[in-house]
Amino acid sequence: MQYVILLLVIGILLCVLTGNAGVLFYVGAGILLLLSASLVVLFLYSLFLLLRAKRVDAVFTRVGPRDEEDLHKVAYYNIDGTEYPCLFPEEGIFRKKLYRTDRTYRVRFHKKRGCVFDRYAIITTVAGLSGGLIIGAITLLTLLS
Repeated sequence: MQYVILLLVIGILLCVLTGNAGVLFYVGAGILLLLSASLVVLFLYSLFLLLRAKRVDAVFTRVGPRDEEDLHKVAYYNIDGTEYPCLFPEEGIFRKKLYRTDRTYRVRFHKKRGCVFDRYAIITTVAGLSGGLIIGAITLLTLLS
């Protein structure tokens, strides 16, 4: 919340000092471009990890946090007797329907990172990369027009 207030104060100061409220539009667009670029970089990295991961069979074991201080829960899969976490947080709303312990799943396993890409992590990676690119393109087109 303090970051929102700080941005609001900076925006008001820019309006007062420049005498032009249009500056806020360009500042907002710049922040949106920065956030979009960070999204694209994050999901390009996860796409790179995904493409280097090997396809294996795994059994879903549980949902839990990575460590005690983590707020987000991840799905854990058993691969060759060892439990590995999924890279992205799990879907909490449909947990009972999406994650079943009685099935064997085909997942992508990145051994060096010790993480698993289940089908929901793959969808998250593709959707996040597409969304970041679309938001960035729309913002750029708005700024250039």
